[in-house]
Amino acid sequence: MTGGEIAQPAYWVKHIRQAVRFADGIASLRKQGCQVFVEIGPNPTLLGLVRHCCPNGGVLVPSSRRADNEQFLRAVSDLYAHGVAIDWKAVHREQPWRALTLPTYPFQRRRYWVDGVKHTARSRRAIRGAMEHPLLGWRLEMPGSARGEVRYEQDLDKGSFIRHHRVFQRAILPAAAYLEMGLALASRNTSRPAPPGLPVLKNVTIQRALVLAEDHDRTIQMVMTPEASEPALSIARFDIYSLSEDELGQAPIWTLHVSGQICHEASSRVPPPRKLETTQAEFGNEIAVAAFYQHCHERGLIYGPDFQILKRLWRGEGQAMGFAQLPERLAGEAEQYHVHPVLLDACLQVLLAILPESGQGEIWLPVGLKRFQLYRSPGTQLWCHARLQVVEDVGHQTFLADLSLLDPYGATVGRVEQLRARKADPSILLGALPDLESWLYGVDWRPQGLCDPRVNATRLPAPSELGEELRGSMAELIDQFRLEEYGKALEELDKLCVAYILTAFNDMGHAFRCRDQFSTLELAETLGVVDTQQPLLDRMLAMLAEEGNLQVTRTGWQVIRFPPPGSVRSGDGAVVSRRGRINACSSVSADPRGTSCEYGLASRDLNRAQASSSAVRGATFRDRSRHGRGHRSPGALPARSSDRVCLH
Repeated sequence: MTGGEIAQPAYWVKHIRQAVRFADGIASLRKQGCQVFVEIGPNPTLLGLVRHCCPNGGVLVPSSRRADNEQFLRAVSDLYAHGVAIDWKAVHREQPWRALTLPTYPFQRRRYWVDGVKHTARSRRAIRGAMEHPLLGWRLEMPGSARGEVRYEQDLDKGSFIRHHRVFQRAILPAAAYLEMGLALASRNTSRPAPPGLPVLKNVTIQRALVLAEDHDRTIQMVMTPEASEPALSIARFDIYSLSEDELGQAPIWTLHVSGQICHEASSRVPPPRKLETTQAEFGNEIAVAAFYQHCHERGLIYGPDFQILKRLWRGEGQAMGFAQLPERLAGEAEQYHVHPVLLDACLQVLLAILPESGQGEIWLPVGLKRFQLYRSPGTQLWCHARLQVVEDVGHQTFLADLSLLDPYGATVGRVEQLRARKADPSILLGALPDLESWLYGVDWRPQGLCDPRVNATRLPAPSELGEELRGSMAELIDQFRLEEYGKALEELDKLCVAYILTAFNDMGHAFRCRDQFSTLELAETLGVVDTQQPLLDRMLAMLAEEGNLQVTRTGWQVIRFPPPGSVRSGDGAVVSRRGRINACSSVSADPRGTSCEYGLASRDLNRAQASSSAVRGATFRDRSRHGRGHRSPGALPARSSDRVCLH
């Protein structure tokens, strides 16, 4: 490469008349440690000269051939496989793509090539049309529909804020989303001029929870049908369905989740504003928000960072009050909703503060309401005042509650009347299939034979006799099988696992700092770890805690010590800890094939340690456009709209 001298005549005279020192240039690059050579040009002509200059080393990558885009993608994949950082956003700039989660171990041979997708009429229409609402999706024009029937369809993406709402470890659509869907459906479709104000939702019943799959989106449809019995009152029925594969692998089926009524009424009288300071004075017990979310997590109701938006929370006798504010990453979406589902869900969280304790494996969930009226959109901040009453249902204990939604100045922006809450257990909530064999047979364990010490006490030797007999042969067995060396090797493998884990975090650009506090979900959000790999990430953090680098807190983890810069590095598959075990242990060095482990351990133990590093890095592949940076990882393929995939 050259600078301004390229514009001088002397440069071109020298370029034409003197010899080209191509071999010297390649030799100079090799001395500087360059191992990968990429030829940028329409045809790979110079790579043959490089091969002649360096017959025994170097990776040669042709970038392109004329009219061959596949060669360019193959070159990108070769560079990535040899450790070159790739800007995948630039590679796939003209086509949408999403990441696929691949196995973190090499021995399961499975095909992950993306076949060509035939666009259906629905997908072609969706590509051309404009989405009317984030949850409604696109309006469907269905032949043979009932008069006045309106139908919308949307694919719920678990990559949105929905994935932060989990019940018993499964992502579930929050009840607040159903209410927003009903408001959006009604406000966009009226057969006659509607009275001023937003529509009212009545007699809403949640019949079954909508559980999202871990590996694909969930298609839903929202249907609004006018009720012929009450045409003068402008009442319509709305239903929300989801499409899922049948449990037995048969044809896909539609499942009804929510039903209710939409009523276009004249705006009722808005309650007068309240003095928030006076209302707060009624509550003498303020609850620590962090402890509240931790308690919900222990019960099975897991709120991710997007749903932990309560800032303050009070509890009194039969009532509670809280203040919620949308985080910055969601505040920009507030204008697209009548009330953002995350903000409305925070009001339901306030109700949890006064519901009684549930049994182990049970939680309180909303199952319906009598009336929901929103006077105006609240924006990004909301106060909620919840009042509770008990109603005994048939065979169940049901609680009714009224919620008042207030803006920061005390003005009422909405009301929820007679919200019903009931206990739910995992088998009913998640729709687990019944065990048919248990209907006919049961397991009844009974002590038999040697299990009864009273019958067989005379046949068994005393513990002291067993100890004397084993003590004499134990030393011989330890020497024979070199058990002490195995113990030492296991200690070294523990250190090696920690070194691999820290190397993986370092490769992803994350550095632990003393006194930092974070949760597993927050770290997964920062690094872009896909949901299916979050349990593995949590185990990696637990291993660091076992080694004394982290400590468990009520909300997650806290860093108590960290390795100094340069103490952990990776290269050629090996990991070296030059300054000891994270500030305080002997150095560790290991060959990735396991040959440097002198204790003769099976290589699967060392492979397990390497898998820790690869798994953490491999778990980071998701669309990183929201995070502002991308990280590479072995074995992840971007699924694109075409059938051509860059091996990446």
